[in-house]
Amino acid sequence: MLKVLESVKHYLWHGNVVRARDKLEGLHDLLDQEGIAGENGPKLRKALDEFDTYIVANQPLIPNYGERWRTSAELRDAHRNRCVTPYAQPTGTGLFKHPLSTT
Repeated sequence: MLKVLESVKHYLWHGNVVRARDKLEGLHDLLDQEGIAGENGPKLRKALDEFDTYIVANQPLIPNYGERWRTSAELRDAHRNRCVTPYAQPTGTGLFKHPLSTT
């Protein structure tokens, strides 16, 4: 059950609401089997229902943090390359020479 909740978290982190809700539905099916959750079953079902309602209500607001992170990394790399490129001038030896270097 914990692995399923981890996958729900993963799908939501990556903005995949449909697959997250499918996993939650699978958890509901698992809880519908006799004796899986014991006496805490009704509480868990209620919490899952509320969580599903929250996801549905906030679906347009759930970002894809994985994509956001990749885009941010690309922007950081582009900025870094822009700052480093003027200093990276090749020499005849195949090594790069710093423009302020005297050798």
